[in-house]
Amino acid sequence: DFHKYDFEKHHWSQIRAQPVQPSARDRHVAVPHKSSIYIFGGYDGSNRINDFWEYDTEEEGWSIVTAHGNAPTPRHSHSGVEYKGSMYIFAGYDGNYRHDLHEFNFQQK
Repeated sequence: DFHKYDFEKHHWSQIRAQPVQPSARDRHVAVPHKSSIYIFGGYDGSNRINDFWEYDTEEEGWSIVTAHGNAPTPRHSHSGVEYKGSMYIFAGYDGNYRHDLHEFNFQQK
């Protein structure tokens, strides 16, 4: 499920399911950038995953992000942050505890 909180109205609403959207998951990261929210990785109940999604808050739709280079291995329990136009993914668990750092530059997407 995907929910939105309106800070001005102090109100929660559920965003309707869409034909194209990420699978259910936990232990992923969600990072805001401009008018979008990006999610990466996590655990879907059976497997660690490393898919990368964008939710455009203006268009109210999901799309898969196609990235170049070596993506982080499928993992959960990692951290992520946006800093100066890039998304950084650090560490996590992919069957082993990791301490690697990956960068995705939003302008190069």
